[in-house]
Amino acid sequence: VSLRRREIAGAADLYHRRAELFPYLEFGRNIESNLQDLETPAFLQVVRYLSSLDDCVERWEPRSSPAPEYPPHTTDEHESRKRLCHFPDANGTPELCSWHGRYTPGPGRIHFRLKAEPKRVVLGYIGRKV
Repeated sequence: VSLRRREIAGAADLYHRRAELFPYLEFGRNIESNLQDLETPAFLQVVRYLSSLDDCVERWEPRSSPAPEYPPHTTDEHESRKRLCHFPDANGTPELCSWHGRYTPGPGRIHFRLKAEPKRVVLGYIGRKV
């Protein structure tokens, strides 16, 4: 995790500086409140995961691979649970965000979807397992 990302004062600071800190991540409509709901240990794990996710999307070459090499503990949701994984994008449109990373403590999840053009990850939800 780079030094600039360790100097995050909290959820409001992360959200305010999101474009600077995570240029390859887009934040869905509810992500700000999701971040504010996190306890400090979980927040620190989320920052670490978002940093890794941003870095992997930066390195990704969409013409060579259909998806980036996601950070460890990232999987697609099981088919039977995908119906639970629709979250509003920045405009409020529900989108399927079935890919997710895990964080602790507890059953924490960061749900997202991938966009190839421009190459981005759209964050749909951060919180306890849905």
